[in-house]
Amino acid sequence: MTEHAALTRLTHGKNLSCRMIKWVLKLAEFNIEWEHRPGTQNAVADVLSRNPVESIIGEKVNNAVIRDFVLQLREQLIEEQRKDPELGHIYRYLEDPEDNSVNATICDNWSRGFRLIEGFLFYAKYTTSLGEMRVYILVFKK
Repeated sequence: MTEHAALTRLTHGKNLSCRMIKWVLKLAEFNIEWEHRPGTQNAVADVLSRNPVESIIGEKVNNAVIRDFVLQLREQLIEEQRKDPELGHIYRYLEDPEDNSVNATICDNWSRGFRLIEGFLFYAKYTTSLGEMRVYILVFKK
């Protein structure tokens, strides 16, 4: 339970910012079900703002709603990247460099900074001093 109403909106997924989408993906790793209770009606302190307790006995949290949302969001984003008039060519080229529907010469030059990771098209903009790649997921604005 939380008195923070914005947390309950994460599961609906309408008009989420890029930052919120990242949080939804991260939170999907945990078994969480958000229930909003206004502060005046919440006699029990907001669990997220207090010190952690050892365990909550007998209470199971259902995360099916969040997982379904994240899976739908993931598939929708992958599909949008594939259909994009500009990035779709690079996506298809990285999937299959032998694909005749894309101009391999152009895509080879344009795709150098791009990577396909678990179906997502990323652009590797920077590397750290240790050689680790920092990637930025491409998000479309309509």
